[in-house]
Amino acid sequence: AQIPSVGCGNCIQDIISCGIIPTIFLDEVFRYGEGGLSYVATKIREGEKFLEDRAGSQIFGKNKCFDTQKAQRYFKERKIKFQLIDLPKFGMSGKEFDAVLRGVGGIDKLIDWDSKDPQITLMRYMDDKVAKEDKVFDDPSLMKTPIVRNGKFVTIGFCPDVWATWE
Repeated sequence: AQIPSVGCGNCIQDIISCGIIPTIFLDEVFRYGEGGLSYVATKIREGEKFLEDRAGSQIFGKNKCFDTQKAQRYFKERKIKFQLIDLPKFGMSGKEFDAVLRGVGGIDKLIDWDSKDPQITLMRYMDDKVAKEDKVFDDPSLMKTPIVRNGKFVTIGFCPDVWATWE
């Protein structure tokens, strides 16, 4: 017998974002010839590496944010690999959000206090850090951008002096 549904949900996203199950994101087309999709699927099942090491930075930003555009330009000019994530559209997984909070030193440093958003005004009077974290996680447009992440290192804003020290 099948267990009845308990309502709408996003169980696959919850499984991925919990961080317990290893996840692989394919961002290239692997269809034909050597190195095709069957090759990649086999390597993933066997737990082997099938792509070159893609260690690089992640830039979480907003399309119209000038500092996000400057960060992209900084990495492109130096030919440093990076992944751009449209923060308002895609947000962050729970694991990424926690890593960013730890990296920057708390929720108050992550919030864009200069924003004219009325939710920011309300958060100025909130003492509960967990409530602030929940609010910002649910609405990533409240975060200051760009958020640049390289492993455990995290910066907020345009910080080329810090990025230059990253390997």
